[in-house]
Amino acid sequence: MGLELPFPSLDYACSELLYKETGIASLPALNDTDSLFGEKITECCTLLDGNHEQRAYALAMFYNIILVEEKKIGDVSMHQIHSAVAKCLLDEDVFISGQAARVLAVVALLHGGLAEEEGTLLMQWIHASLSSYAEQEQPALLGALVLGHVLRVPQLRSLFAERSDSLSLLVTGLAPSRNVQLQYHALFALWLLTFDPLIVAQLQE
Repeated sequence: MGLELPFPSLDYACSELLYKETGIASLPALNDTDSLFGEKITECCTLLDGNHEQRAYALAMFYNIILVEEKKIGDVSMHQIHSAVAKCLLDEDVFISGQAARVLAVVALLHGGLAEEEGTLLMQWIHASLSSYAEQEQPALLGALVLGHVLRVPQLRSLFAERSDSLSLLVTGLAPSRNVQLQYHALFALWLLTFDPLIVAQLQE
């Protein structure tokens, strides 16, 4: 399975208006050893405690720099980023928590996993999103999309399968009354789970 990251970029979050509001310009292509790079990352982490626009801006910036500058980000800065982003999974703002999930999905794909606490938080967010379909369709669709990416990572496949309601959530997503996109992502997620023999045994029970 090749690395595929189809999440759309949040162009509006990087608009000129937000640059003016936050006072932070586009992150430069600097090596992590350069103190300015670290300072910019710290500033963006601070913005995650700000208003909606500032949090959206910071998450968009993290998503973009991880994709573009991932090899230049040292372990300390990378840990700083996804530790700060993971906290946003608990945000009551559905948009913010969803964008935090997509950032962590990229981190997991590029690094082959997440820290245990962050992986657990991401799985909790995915389960909550999938369970919310009756009330909110879009968060459920985003949750299914993120799941289809993180299940490519063995560690996160195991975390997902550990919960007793995981398979039932996916099967429910296949119901004829569900959105066709949700059906597609649920079916794709079930296929990804078949890459683990232990999970296959669960599916056969």
